[in-house]
Amino acid sequence: MTFIKIYICFFIYSIIGWIWESFLCSSVELKKLVNRGFFLGPYCPIYGLGATLSYLLLRDIGSATLIFILASIVSCTIEYIVGYILEKIFKDRWWNYDNYPFQLHGRVCLYGLVIFGLANVVIVKFSTPFLMFSLSVIKDSILIGLAISISLVSFVDLIITISARKKLNKKLSNIHERLEEKADIYFENMTNSSAFSNEYLLERGKMIRNKAMNINEKLKTTEDNIKSYRDEYFS
Repeated sequence: MTFIKIYICFFIYSIIGWIWESFLCSSVELKKLVNRGFFLGPYCPIYGLGATLSYLLLRDIGSATLIFILASIVSCTIEYIVGYILEKIFKDRWWNYDNYPFQLHGRVCLYGLVIFGLANVVIVKFSTPFLMFSLSVIKDSILIGLAISISLVSFVDLIITISARKKLNKKLSNIHERLEEKADIYFENMTNSSAFSNEYLLERGKMIRNKAMNINEKLKTTEDNIKSYRDEYFS
């Protein structure tokens, strides 16, 4: 049953990743809510993969500092490889860090490395052990049924999404477009609702964006200074 629990944890982290991308990141960068996932459903499997793989590889390490370093490497490696594969298959980019300092081919950057490293310390040391314990009190039959249901829904979503992206099936593509339009309308309505637009999220998002821009400017300056020093003394 350990595999089933890990699989459910993978899906939970995929949902958390989607929430991070679609609510927090989109509110800061785009100032409105947007479904930023590759799939139609509310999950980003790349987050689930990074979280569960970090847990499986690093759970026996006691040092939080070492977990941070190794998890940063694992997560950014996954992000780079997945980004490269998606670009080659679909001729499109789902994220781009070209405007961020200390980035590599627009697929990974220093921000992501630090955020994923810190998040995975929490994931490896605290949240995943808690989730595994919580799942252990649930009947095996319920866990198996949940895992099967998740797999079926995800598989259908995968087929529709890939078919639409590759335009292999016009009918499926139309279904995908209609569902995407409905999702966009839903997010637009949330963006324009008084609960969202008048207060906390956008205001906090604006503050975070301003702070991020200041940090980004400082890092850009540091990067330029490093390049100038390198050119002056090592050319």
